[in-house]
Amino acid sequence: AKALAEVEALWSEEIPEEDEAESPQPRVRTNFNPLAVWRSALRTDAQGNFSTICTMPDTLTTYRVIAVAADKEGGRFATKEGQFTVNQPVMLSVGAPLFMHAGDVAQLPVTVTNNTPAEGTWQVQMAGGGEPQQVTLAAGASTTLYFEVTAAQPGTQSCRWTATGATGEDAVQAQFEVRHPAPLLREAHHLVLNPGQGALVPREKLAAELSQAPGCEIEVSVSANPLLHLQGGVDFLLESPEGNTEYAASALLPWLLYDRLAPLCPRLAQTPADRVRSTLTRSVEQLLSRQNEDGGLPFWPGAEQSNLWVSAHVAMVLRMAEERGFDLPWPRWYKLLAYLEKADMQNAGPLTRYEAARALQNREAQREALKAALAAMAESQAGGSVRADIEFLEYLRTNNDGRHEAFLRWMRTRAADYRHQSSWGSAWSLYALLTYVGDSRGAQVEAEVRTPDGFTMPLDRRVQTLQNVAPDAAVSAQSGTVYAVLRAKARPQQTEYPGVTEHGLQMTRLYEKQGEDGIWRPATEFAVGDVVRVSLTCAKASGQELLNLVLEDYLPSCLEAINPAVPGQATGLAPLDWSECFDQREYMVDCVRGFCTRWPGSDAVNMRYYARVKRAGSATAPPAQARLLYEPQIYGLSPSARLDVRTTGVGVGDSRSPQ
Repeated sequence: AKALAEVEALWSEEIPEEDEAESPQPRVRTNFNPLAVWRSALRTDAQGNFSTICTMPDTLTTYRVIAVAADKEGGRFATKEGQFTVNQPVMLSVGAPLFMHAGDVAQLPVTVTNNTPAEGTWQVQMAGGGEPQQVTLAAGASTTLYFEVTAAQPGTQSCRWTATGATGEDAVQAQFEVRHPAPLLREAHHLVLNPGQGALVPREKLAAELSQAPGCEIEVSVSANPLLHLQGGVDFLLESPEGNTEYAASALLPWLLYDRLAPLCPRLAQTPADRVRSTLTRSVEQLLSRQNEDGGLPFWPGAEQSNLWVSAHVAMVLRMAEERGFDLPWPRWYKLLAYLEKADMQNAGPLTRYEAARALQNREAQREALKAALAAMAESQAGGSVRADIEFLEYLRTNNDGRHEAFLRWMRTRAADYRHQSSWGSAWSLYALLTYVGDSRGAQVEAEVRTPDGFTMPLDRRVQTLQNVAPDAAVSAQSGTVYAVLRAKARPQQTEYPGVTEHGLQMTRLYEKQGEDGIWRPATEFAVGDVVRVSLTCAKASGQELLNLVLEDYLPSCLEAINPAVPGQATGLAPLDWSECFDQREYMVDCVRGFCTRWPGSDAVNMRYYARVKRAGSATAPPAQARLLYEPQIYGLSPSARLDVRTTGVGVGDSRSPQ
């Protein structure tokens, strides 16, 4: 309490007026850290008092002070809270944007507050922003002025405002990000190069708007090791944001193959080899912490109903971990096996039956389940990459000879139809690999590749990455089989998209405003405070099932998405339906995103949300993008748009705006 009183006294002291000649400009406030001070340990004197000296941020606000005390024996604790206010005669509060797009024009609100006991007049000016604006305020009053700001080139842009007057002054600086008004484009291609065949030339593989974009970043990874083409599945399992139990189990598989995959997967190699066992042990404990009373596991953490398919998948992965020398928590492990032994497998799919049999070490049941799975896939012409995994597993089960040649044939299917479309699909690929390497280290492989600069580079089981490859450069195999991965990304040179851009997907977007009659109509002109309804539609070129679709709508700087899951944000607004195939939604500060794991049939998918107009001006709405998460060369862009917003009184600032 004594320390709190000292702080209050310090900040309540009057600041003496300085000579104008000595201080022609007020000190600019730039540090708006919300956590002003943290002291982890302070020692009191014999009377229980303490003091500390700190430099406060530039935020003019009321601070809350929280102190927790403990005696030296650690048996008694106490806590105390207080507050103090940091203030000055005049205060500028800027409604700075979180971001703008290059070319945007915004009317930024600057609120001027008179904290003195008398009327005062101030000149408020933005650096480089034309003539100052004069404002006269009564004691304790405030008003909002607007200053036009144009976003220049992509990067960080700073704006500074000053208020000068006879009774006080203030200066504040705000920074925001200026972004390129078009989405980042990416492509990835997986290829097998052999001597005498055509060379890999990036421009022949990439879309024109990507290969022709200034600053297009192209890299080619090459190796004599076919496992390079499993790198995508490993990265997917290590980086996927999914939190379901199937994914958590599948994500253990890369660690079981660490010695084989780490040389090819930088993300995996970030963990030193001596920490792999502790990482795996911790992951297994977290996985089994989801176990229900009946011994099974749910699909989503916390669900009370166990899922047979998920439980079988988890058990199979854990059995492989045990076979490779990892200790399992026996009580929970036996409880899971008992759940599978008692489960009714009559209506379970063949792959679920196989996984359960693999976990229970029932070889006869494994054989029957694999045969049933292959028969079902052949009849339905389905299965995709998982079908190739099952066929490879069946070959390994029935043949002792030619295993390495079968492995190479299997890996060639991974290049021809490279679709690590889900954690489950990636898991089956790694499971097939685990089965193969379980009793075979494989033959030594080597090859040579001719690089774009004309050199011949020897290759082995490790990966070599050629960076900053030119679009017209050539990479070719000189000897042996070369496995290659071509990756490219760039911001397109084009910033205005008047029409639809279609590369396997077609994307459209509609902005609407509700009229006084309650009818929503298309619009591109709004006022601050309006609610906008945004509708996105994505169609595909054929009726083929697609997996891991992502729809991303990049918000213009004048809009803020309304998240219906946040209490109070969508009050009074009718719920908006999304297509049923969407299984995850994200409302971010700069975009709204929807994930669709499986998109069957030929019907278009729809995604709709509300947004609120926050800021006056003229803003670019970048194209909305639809893409396949792990086949980024399949995408579509909607037309871009230009939204014009007029002011309606005081503007609405971002919650993080400096005070």
